[in-house]
Amino acid sequence: MQAIRELLNEHDYDELIELKTGLQEQIDTWQNKYEVDSPDELYACVVETDRAEATSNIAKTVSDWKHVLYRLSIVEETIKNYRTYSRDEIESA
Repeated sequence: MQAIRELLNEHDYDELIELKTGLQEQIDTWQNKYEVDSPDELYACVVETDRAEATSNIAKTVSDWKHVLYRLSIVEETIKNYRTYSRDEIESA
């Protein structure tokens, strides 16, 4: 709930939509770059790497991707319930 409060304090509805778009674009970039649909699929590609740098890059991207998916879920929850959460924030102030 803390993350939702922070989003409500820092962004209005339109900015939340922009944030969602940016997160989705980042996911699209990884999907196109690595030709996979999920971070788990990408992680399976580690077996095919033959250099430490490539393995490290994939592991970092998997971690970043999972974080973006988590962040996206919070942003989507906030957008979906924006009026309710905004009203709750006003009433609790």
